[in-house]
Amino acid sequence: MLRGLAMKYPRSSTVRKWVATCMVAKSAKAGIRGTKLVGAAIPIGALGMATNVITNLGRAGVRMNY
Repeated sequence: MLRGLAMKYPRSSTVRKWVATCMVAKSAKAGIRGTKLVGAAIPIGALGMATNVITNLGRAGVRMNY
């Protein structure tokens, strides 16, 4: 969907950069959600805490970069 929007404006580098940024943010968000799912699915306390730390660091990184 987003790439289709970028293709409508072939001369606009700004729109392409916005779309690229949105795609990076969407993939980071999917990675964070996947990590949370793994931590929730495996009932080991230490693993749950580790995935919690990883997801919080990932969220902070996304917020700092975008």
